[in-house]
Amino acid sequence: MDISIYFSPISHSQEDFYKEQLGGNVRCYSENDEFPDWELADIIFLGVKEERGSINNSGCGLGADRIREKLFKLFFDSAPNIIDLGNILPGETLNDTYYAVQSCLDTLIKSGKTVVILGGSQDLTIPIYKGYEKTEQLVNLTTIDHAFDIGEATDGPVNSETYLSQILLHQPSFLFNYATVSYTHLTLPTTPYV
Repeated sequence: MDISIYFSPISHSQEDFYKEQLGGNVRCYSENDEFPDWELADIIFLGVKEERGSINNSGCGLGADRIREKLFKLFFDSAPNIIDLGNILPGETLNDTYYAVQSCLDTLIKSGKTVVILGGSQDLTIPIYKGYEKTEQLVNLTTIDHAFDIGEATDGPVNSETYLSQILLHQPSFLFNYATVSYTHLTLPTTPYV
């Protein structure tokens, strides 16, 4: 499958960084280059510029580029062979974006690649999870969140507050473990501290 049709180039390139920085070791699909041969990579980065399924998190579609700005500046002793495929742009509908993410992951995972997804809203966890479905392997899922986004499981649109219930109820289930990091219960005082 030619996954290049789903991606747009990014503004970063190896020349923007020192060779000791992560960005200096990542081959990027940038505006002046052809789509990279991802089969040569050990690790693949891809961004997703989608936020339509997000509730109270506008701007998360810009997250992939913001993460790259900071991540690529980190210094490394030695970096594995990493290729950044660029960003998956939002489809005409949210389901189009889900299909693109799931299809790309399915192809990359079947090839034995480690994929790191940058940006986007939490509901994208569903196509990421389903990207493993055809591999018929069990999946461990960990979220870092202040809440359990189980919401009401309905046939309505999935969003960042209901995506987890869709995963937990998905049949056939191939979820082996689920863990949440950073869930807290915060009770605010009814009277101010003096």
